[in-house]
Amino acid sequence: MPERQKNQRTPPLPSPEPDESGTELARRAAAGDDASFDELARRHTGPLRRFLVGRGVAEAVADDLVQETLIRAHSSIARYDSRYAFSTWLYSIAARLAISLHRRAAREEEAQREFAQEQETVLDNSGWVIPEDAAREIWETAERVLTPDQFEILRLRYVENMATAEIARVLGKSRVSVRVSLHRARAILAGSLAGGAERRHEG
Repeated sequence: MPERQKNQRTPPLPSPEPDESGTELARRAAAGDDASFDELARRHTGPLRRFLVGRGVAEAVADDLVQETLIRAHSSIARYDSRYAFSTWLYSIAARLAISLHRRAAREEEAQREFAQEQETVLDNSGWVIPEDAAREIWETAERVLTPDQFEILRLRYVENMATAEIARVLGKSRVSVRVSLHRARAILAGSLAGGAERRHEG
């Protein structure tokens, strides 16, 4: 008798009922019942897709994000807390994925915009380009009228020919901060040079 019991296999869990609650199905899925998780996936695939599209996810990628949500839910089902509705837990995973997608898209858009800006001819606020024959006077003026930070950013941009993102990394600043400083430095330098030219003309 003991030998027969030893050789007996654990009977499979019964198939999930159509009206079984999501919480109970999740408990069974956490116990290793793939059929229960398949039932959860069947119930939530359509609503998840509508939820993601409603949060601004493009329809072209919504299906992929639904699958990613279900994959993550399946891999972490053991951590599901049955005190809360399964749908709440599942949709929180989908919401985090949607947020990550939007952030990644925003970063890519910013990178593309900055790349396009860096490809343009760099002009100051008055529309002039630093001419080679006046470079010495311009840099002497820049060193006199700009703050050390502004001067260094201007030098890295025009002398070292660094992109804004690279300057930000070198100086430990944000790209926005570098762009603002560069904008102000150009304006200050343009005003100082214009004032000097007027004084020479009057003299």
